[in-house]
Amino acid sequence: MQRSAGLEARLADDESAAALAACSCAELASDARARLEEASRGGDGGGAPSSKLEALAAGATRALARQQEELKGHRRRLEETARALREEAHRFEAEEQEAPAAACLAAADACDGSAARLLPLLKGLLEQLLLVETRVAELAADADLRLCGCAAAGAGAGAGALPELEPAAAIQALADREWRLANRAAALQNIAREEQEEACLLQWSGHVEGAKKCVAIAEACRERLLATQDLISRVQERRAALEGQQLALGVEEDLRCAAEEQARAARQPEPLTFATTRGRGWAAVSMWVTRTLLEEREQQLVARVQQLDGSARDEVRAPGRGRAASHKKAARLERRQKARCAVECAKRGDAYRAQQGRFERLLARVLEQKARLGA
Repeated sequence: MQRSAGLEARLADDESAAALAACSCAELASDARARLEEASRGGDGGGAPSSKLEALAAGATRALARQQEELKGHRRRLEETARALREEAHRFEAEEQEAPAAACLAAADACDGSAARLLPLLKGLLEQLLLVETRVAELAADADLRLCGCAAAGAGAGAGALPELEPAAAIQALADREWRLANRAAALQNIAREEQEEACLLQWSGHVEGAKKCVAIAEACRERLLATQDLISRVQERRAALEGQQLALGVEEDLRCAAEEQARAARQPEPLTFATTRGRGWAAVSMWVTRTLLEEREQQLVARVQQLDGSARDEVRAPGRGRAASHKKAARLERRQKARCAVECAKRGDAYRAQQGRFERLLARVLEQKARLGA
């Protein structure tokens, strides 16, 4: 009995320490979210860059993840200890030693009870971590989109306090952001699946409240997953616009050079001398180079038109994409979220179609100019 009382006291102390640590982490997360929102708005309306936003949240996410892992480990050890104590109790019962068996069972119950009481703390930390991570991902993506939008406008137009960004650097920044968002979406999918599986196990073992908490977290993950997928689409659209802008500028320059070559070739031929013969030889080489450049541009434009056509088709399918959630409430939430996303998807689809039309017209000009040079 004395040993059992000592174990219960030690478990109570551990639970108190875990609760204090979880409370401290929750305060840290709340403070980090407040600083994130303030930094994203900015004093002059420009907002902080994504790197600063991610740095602001880094300390809170590390602390939350560390505390979550510690609690997971502590809960796992309690469950393993309870299992070992029950096995020992069965051995004592087989040997008809009632008192030691009862003591082992009491200690096992104490460990199970402590593990069950740690579950709400663990889920609370997970919720706080999800809130911080998803919010910083959204704000950082918005910051990159805003900055790269200024690059698309040219020379930091309308950027306010934002630094100027070259189009090539903006394209790379958006590619990096898309990769990070894709990783975030995969993580949210994994968490939703794990929480749904844990909810089933808890429901089966009689922990109804814990199961409800897991289901709520799974639903929140699905909701944020849809928002993250929408962000990925926005980043892809902006990157496609910047890449298209750079391609269009290059094609226009090549068309201008080709027109100059054609004009030179159409001039009245000069009397045939050694100098003019050599000049005509160089002109033929230059014409061949120009035709080769136009053929390369033709291939690039065909690929771009096909890519934009595929992107537009994807946006049309986006609102209905994905497997329906098994839980009724989650399914309703998913339908509402998809209805909100449908309008944005339609807008992006129209934007892709407009770009496709522009590049088809550019392609027609390239083919026409190539035919003229060939003639």
